[in-house]
Amino acid sequence: MAINFDTLKSSEDNLRKMFLKFYNHVLQSQDYLLKKFKVSQKLTPLQYAHIVANEKKANKMEAQILDETSWIISKDMPRAAHLRYLIAIIRSIKDLERMADFVERVATTLQKQKSIDKDVHQAICRLMEASYKFSKEIYRNLASGPHQSKSYYANRATTLFLEFSSKYRSCFKEVGEKIFRSKKDLNQKVAIFTAMKHIERNADHAFNILENFVFINQPDFYFEKESRKV
Repeated sequence: MAINFDTLKSSEDNLRKMFLKFYNHVLQSQDYLLKKFKVSQKLTPLQYAHIVANEKKANKMEAQILDETSWIISKDMPRAAHLRYLIAIIRSIKDLERMADFVERVATTLQKQKSIDKDVHQAICRLMEASYKFSKEIYRNLASGPHQSKSYYANRATTLFLEFSSKYRSCFKEVGEKIFRSKKDLNQKVAIFTAMKHIERNADHAFNILENFVFINQPDFYFEKESRKV
């Protein structure tokens, strides 16, 4: 058993606050880029610097949470569900760090474009907004309580993710038809598709985070998931 259950519970509560703060920081970064890109295809130097700074802050937040988690394991000796909770945190902060990276990469990629067709710009905005909304939905579920249910994952979250995936394919096709008729050079065309893939990966990582927390109360969750794939 843990050395002191009350101490462990207090440590977990503090860790949860740190994690939700990290997730919220990533959401704010996504929202900032979305709002600025909707207004203009080009970020100002100050706006771009803000996004880069947010990414660097995300790296520090990941390191702080990893240190805190390691400290909890060493001093409280958690077992069973408590240890799975810490594993979920460790796995999820890596997902959040990647989400923060993608925001910065999308901004960098779009900044390098000489110009973006109006229809392509609108399609990217729609995809960016859909990815942000899905990520925020997962955040709200995590913030609502410490116990993520398998039913929420299997029903609402999975349905929303499939809807997002369908929207991604639709936007990708729409942009593809427009881009390949354009006079842009190949590097510019590839860059736009890369940015869209980064946006799609944001939602994918948010879904991974939910899976990490379902695992806490469902230890065989990942085994069942792989069995379903087979």
